[in-house]
Amino acid sequence: MTPADDPIIVLIPVFNDWTATGLLLQALDRELLRHQLQVRIVLVDDASTEPPPPDYLQGNVSAAQSRDNLGNGSAGELAAAPTAVLARTAFHSFTAVEILELRRNLGHQRAIAIGLSYLHANERCPAILIMDGDGEDDPRDVPRLIEAFRQHEGRKIVFARRTERSESLTFRFCYSGYRVLHQLLTGQGINVGNFSILPFESVDRLVAVTELWNHYPSAVFKARLPFETIPTRRAVRLAGQPRMNFVGLVIHGLSAIAAYGDVVGVRLLLGSLAVIVMALAGLLTVVLVRFTTDLAIPGWATNAFGLLLIILFQAIASSIMFIFIILSNRQGANFLPVRDYSYFVLKTRRIACRP
Repeated sequence: MTPADDPIIVLIPVFNDWTATGLLLQALDRELLRHQLQVRIVLVDDASTEPPPPDYLQGNVSAAQSRDNLGNGSAGELAAAPTAVLARTAFHSFTAVEILELRRNLGHQRAIAIGLSYLHANERCPAILIMDGDGEDDPRDVPRLIEAFRQHEGRKIVFARRTERSESLTFRFCYSGYRVLHQLLTGQGINVGNFSILPFESVDRLVAVTELWNHYPSAVFKARLPFETIPTRRAVRLAGQPRMNFVGLVIHGLSAIAAYGDVVGVRLLLGSLAVIVMALAGLLTVVLVRFTTDLAIPGWATNAFGLLLIILFQAIASSIMFIFIILSNRQGANFLPVRDYSYFVLKTRRIACRP
């Protein structure tokens, strides 16, 4: 079987959401079966504090199969592995379901970065489809993404563009504010999330993009990889409570903006320079009014001059800080996914396979 004949891999980051992920896989299997599509599932376990249930996906396995699935794991890992780690899956559209376990919790975006880097180093397939495990990425849109991907001959990344969200009014208001701030600071609009499908050739390039460590969509844009979008509506969580709160939204937004650190630094530098010019113009105006006219109120010139001088010094200090930020960002990569991902991979195991 050639790489082009291999099934598409669906990459799903998971942190304790085993119930929701199980429901998602059932819904996804139904949709794929309806469209006669087959995929392979890889769940990235982001160091969950709650392991999957012993009967997760309903099945048992022999000790020999467990040893095969743990690959190069130590004897201690094999002894500690649960007996029920491989099911004769009842799914019709999955060739296999595997779990990639991480050594520590990294967060949603970094789990995606590790998953892509691991698959790049160990697998070969036509494409990788990324989606959340809670059901908010509608399984009914997966066949649409695959169809759009094929329409572009597998040469472009296809993102699901959100036309309607399902969160609370407060969350949507904060998210709108984040999008405006992102546009102002980076000059790049953003209306897509992780839900996408990308050709393996794009993965070859993306794993060498440092920004992938912080934010997957921003890394795609920063790397200038070709992409298209299709309109989708965000679904509702299948089980449990949403994990994205205000703090998480702020961290997510800052991570997306951080991918454009050099662009943000330049824009803020230009803003500081504009403040410096206005402060100097104000100082000159104060001096001219003070010594060439009789419009002055006693003491006004001193107060205005002192205030403008403070603004000038602060703007100069900000400009120097932004210059150093830009230079530091240009020095080199601290984390390179293709090189450093292996430090965070604990082990992989197959929990379901086709009979």
